[in-house]
Amino acid sequence: MRSTVDLVVLGLLLEHPSYGYELCKRYERRFDQLARVSRSHVYSALNSLQRDGLIEPLPADDSGRQPKVRYRPTAAGAALFRDEVSEQLDETVRRSRLLGQLAAIGVGRRDEVLELVDGHEHAVAAALAALDGDG
Repeated sequence: MRSTVDLVVLGLLLEHPSYGYELCKRYERRFDQLARVSRSHVYSALNSLQRDGLIEPLPADDSGRQPKVRYRPTAAGAALFRDEVSEQLDETVRRSRLLGQLAAIGVGRRDEVLELVDGHEHAVAAALAALDGDG
């Protein structure tokens, strides 16, 4: 996957199909503090994901209003999302191990290293709890 924005947009579409402006608003609510982007980045991600066959437009409704193109992930898009997130999590574990070893070198005492790791664990748990509240 080319960018984090592509991955986030694909994930948001996995939650439920959306159109561009709605995706921009959902992105801002959920991820703006972590990865701020402009609306043009979200629309570029939609174009890229569609070009790569990872999302597809839903059929237009017959509401009589200006149709908004809503997108949903394809089976290939859903599979790629799972693979990318899994790969990122694996990389996070590797980075955490490295940082743990570096902390042990820099701090020296086992109890201080465990205190650093504990603080990190609490920060991750708080971030996950905040995501549960964003549902």
